[in-house]
Formats: sequence, C-alpha cells, structure tokens
Amino acid sequence: MASNGLKSIAYIENLSLEDSELTELCEQAMDWSHTHGFVLRPDEYKDRSDYAQFCPMTLFPSPFPRQLFEEATNVQKLSSELYFKVAYDFEFLLESLAPVIETDEFTRKMVDIYKTVHKEGIRQKFSLLLQGQIICRE
Repeated sequence: MASNGLKSIAYIENLSLEDSELTELCEQAMDWSHTHGFVLRPDEYKDRSDYAQFCPMTLFPSPFPRQLFEEATNVQKLSSELYFKVAYDFEFLLESLAPVIETDEFTRKMVDIYKTVHKEGIRQKFSLLLQGQIICRE
C-alpha cells in the first residue's frame, strides 16, 4: 500500500506518478463516477436514496500475457461472427433463454423488449456489436 492508503501500482512499468498525483487521479475518477451515474447503492443502504458509492473500476490496464492476447486476437473475427449470428437468431435466443426467464425477471423484461423489437421490425440500417471481456486464468 502506498502511504495514502491506495493499492500499489508497481506492476505498471515506467509509471511516474507521485502519491499526490495518484490520489488526485483517484478523486477525479470517483467524481466522474458520481457525476455520470456510475454508482450503486450498497445493500446496507438499500432503503436510502441519498447514498451511493462508485462502482468498482480500474484506472490502469491490467497486465495480460502476450501469448494469450495473441490467441484472443486470432479468434476475434470468429467469435464476433458467432455473437452476431446468435444475436440475430430470434428462435435460438428465445429457446435458449426460456429456462432463464422463468426465474429471472430482468432477463424476462429484456426478452419482452427483444420480442417487441422483432415484431415491429428493425429499422436501423446499422448494428453495433460490443464484445464482453476476455478473462485470463493462469
């Protein structure tokens, strides 16, 4: 831990930040989170609307083994194509999510929206595909 109570960031090579600069960066990130709604209400304050804390985040990239990065890059196009095909396969998605929507209200609401959009027809000419995170376990 640094003297200001922040976790050490020694894993980042050639980082030339003083403790005061790191503290300022953290404070700016927390302020940004509150200003832009990147917050959550902890369970112990679930009945209070006047309390929120910023969501967990990282300020610096996490180290990632080069070989695994290259493997992920090599399958990127195929995985993107798979995500695209799944996202536009109406029947497959409904069938796959059927057991989930029986108990998960959030997913059920998302499926209801998906059904409405499918029924009305997609009017946009373009689609944006966002991929999830790649997690490395060594």
